[in-house]
Amino acid sequence: MMSDSPTPGLTLAAQRSSWWSLLRSETERLQMNLIMKILLCVDGSEAALDAVRHVVLLYQKGLRAKLVLATVQEPTYAHEMLLPSGAEVLSRFTGAASADAMKGAEALLAAAGVPFVREIGTGDPAQALLGAAARHGCAAIVSGARGRGALRIALLGSVSREILRASLVPVTIVKQS
Repeated sequence: MMSDSPTPGLTLAAQRSSWWSLLRSETERLQMNLIMKILLCVDGSEAALDAVRHVVLLYQKGLRAKLVLATVQEPTYAHEMLLPSGAEVLSRFTGAASADAMKGAEALLAAAGVPFVREIGTGDPAQALLGAAARHGCAAIVSGARGRGALRIALLGSVSREILRASLVPVTIVKQS
């Protein structure tokens, strides 16, 4: 007796079920690869926390993305390393400053159940953040509208403005509430 099934030993219903199962697993695999990464820039300021709140709100509304929480510490200058405290003390200070800059953001993300990975850089903030976005394959960047102070913005220019100007991916600048 001849079977309607093109695969011997399997009924047509079993073949369809197997095909649908394969299609579902392939679709899930593709969706996992399509989940974008977002670089969330923080510096410990209230403006940065507004950016975090914005991303939390997007997650609560259904955004599916991987989050990279990033901060950058200014570079250590050679003359600072020659001081009696030395490079080791400066390194500990930089690490502590980075942890302090991320503390509020991490607390907001953890309270909302939003998963993230940390990225701590040193150097020019805008360039280090753009480099982090590229390394992590981020498809978007979110940043607060203001940094730590008006004097720094006047002297060095706005980090957010430089990221907006130089970024190869879309940038969201969250206005301070």
